[in-house]
Amino acid sequence: MSSFKRDLYDWTVNEPMLQSGSLFKWYAPLGITHELGTGAVIGPYLTMKDFKQIHCTYPIRRHDSQETKEKTKNDRTQKLMEIHDAKMRGDPHAAKASIFQELLDTAKNDLEIRKHKELQLQLVPQRERFQKKLSKVQDIHKHLKKCIGNAEWKAVALDVEWRDPTGNLFRSCAEYQCSLVEQIMGRFISSPSSCTKKAIMNIAQEIRQVFNAVYQGNFFSYSFFNVDDKWENALRLFAVENLSPSAFWERQKNEICVEDHSNEFKSLVLAANFRDAFAHRMRTEVSERDGILSEIFARVAHDIEPVSHAYFSREDFRSLARVCYNAHHRTPQNVSYERTAPTRSLNDLKEDFEGASTLYDEMKRKVQLYLNREDTREFIEEDGPLIGEEEFTRREVVRRAILRRGTNEDFQVLRNEDFTVLIHHHRRYYFAHTFRMNARDYYWLRRDD
Repeated sequence: MSSFKRDLYDWTVNEPMLQSGSLFKWYAPLGITHELGTGAVIGPYLTMKDFKQIHCTYPIRRHDSQETKEKTKNDRTQKLMEIHDAKMRGDPHAAKASIFQELLDTAKNDLEIRKHKELQLQLVPQRERFQKKLSKVQDIHKHLKKCIGNAEWKAVALDVEWRDPTGNLFRSCAEYQCSLVEQIMGRFISSPSSCTKKAIMNIAQEIRQVFNAVYQGNFFSYSFFNVDDKWENALRLFAVENLSPSAFWERQKNEICVEDHSNEFKSLVLAANFRDAFAHRMRTEVSERDGILSEIFARVAHDIEPVSHAYFSREDFRSLARVCYNAHHRTPQNVSYERTAPTRSLNDLKEDFEGASTLYDEMKRKVQLYLNREDTREFIEEDGPLIGEEEFTRREVVRRAILRRGTNEDFQVLRNEDFTVLIHHHRRYYFAHTFRMNARDYYWLRRDD
């Protein structure tokens, strides 16, 4: 990138935009053009010729002091403003610009007000339909509460959030916080007119069967885990600390309640197979998204024997453990793309933990090998001013690249021990972030200098 192009970028993007003769703000100077009908001169007051003249009149040399460079930049800006103001004073139409702008703003405001009124009129019948549906669902809910009676789990099972009719009309009018009840009641929330008293009694009976089996079997004591097994004991400790009845049943944001999965869970509970029922609930997408299983894995794989490095803290290695679990769990052989996938048992969950543990031990060793290399130490400890964030250091580059979520190319490169490629990625990432441009722009900038 040439010196003139860099200065032109600073003038037209970083400096305040200059008002043009056509009332718009230009992000780059254009040549003078003419209106086709009248032949009148139109376009911005400042042309490319003006910018080139100022650039030549006030040059910035490479070896000038910082103070001299700042003074030259200020002189350039001041001269450009003088040229702009002089041309604007000579424009006979400039005085009418403010009047035209006020008329244009008034017309825009009137148009927005009219559109808003029309939209409100269109929403009136939709709100009426929404309110009728909401009333019917509330009647169903009241009847369901009577059918269930005074069970100890009633408040947890029937906890419901009612939607505001003045809000988003495209969302459901009600949402049960318990994912199991939400799945059972979903079709009647969508179409409450199809719900009969017999259907409500059947729903109440189905809910009673599952919740009575859970509470009578003392499920939430989590005593069905084997405390002598490290993975089961970690699951038990986490569940006791964090998974109260309401938290266990809670329907998470964006969770998709699939009927087949719900039926499998119910069959496991009714068969008193609490171990696999717990694993089934934990293996849903929602637990992965909230990081429950990766947190449990980190407690065993890292917290029992924590490690650290001068360039990679103990907390960084803990995050690496969670990344390794997610990377192992989401490999093609472990992921089913069918929404009606078969139940994964507790033994399957433990096998995933063991496989992720092997991967974490491998990656832990390779991270230490990479950080102990001479070229890595030189990159991390290299001095130099930061043009971007003040706290964005080279060590932070390495940490972010290795621990990045989603598709992580550096993670795979590190696993393959392509350390030369990895250090190149980190240098490119550092310059791209601190200079706010990609690596190719940085290369051409250095070449022109």
